[in-house]
Amino acid sequence: IFLEGYFIDTYEVTNAQYQVFNQAHEFAPGLEHYPVVNVTWDEADAYAKWIGKRLPTEAEWEKAARGADGKIFPWGNEFDPSRCNTQESGEHHLTPVNRYPTGLSSFGVCDMTGNVLEWTADRYKPYAWSSHQSPDYDEEFIVLRGGSWIHPESQATCFTRLYAPAENRSNFIGFRCVKDLE
Repeated sequence: IFLEGYFIDTYEVTNAQYQVFNQAHEFAPGLEHYPVVNVTWDEADAYAKWIGKRLPTEAEWEKAARGADGKIFPWGNEFDPSRCNTQESGEHHLTPVNRYPTGLSSFGVCDMTGNVLEWTADRYKPYAWSSHQSPDYDEEFIVLRGGSWIHPESQATCFTRLYAPAENRSNFIGFRCVKDLE
């Protein structure tokens, strides 16, 4: 897939960043630099537009995670629980967005595996080249990428597709933004 140039945020949107947009957003003291969670797809999309960006397409997200050489995990092809916040890390809760500096993708993007699943701009539909069928295709589901703190290694690869209804709020779903290269 050819992608036009874009910039992707190094980190997931944090509670402190989101609170500037939505002053009613509440979070416990000390969690300013943790990813914002419990936001719907519409709320994430509204924040992205407000800041002059947008949510990444599924392809943009995957490219930023896998790099030009198509890694399984952002850092390489072998899983390492010390590089991400997944079930295997033993954290069992969210962590600050800068907690895993050795888990960066080759493009310097943090937390592309673990911490929170991330909303994308895409609906859950089959890939054009795939014969895979799902009863949930063509429904009102949004693609989520990245795995989270509750997901095992097998659901936290750079190519794993998960999905949820756009109105879903969860303590393990967040987002990051992208900006088109002009």
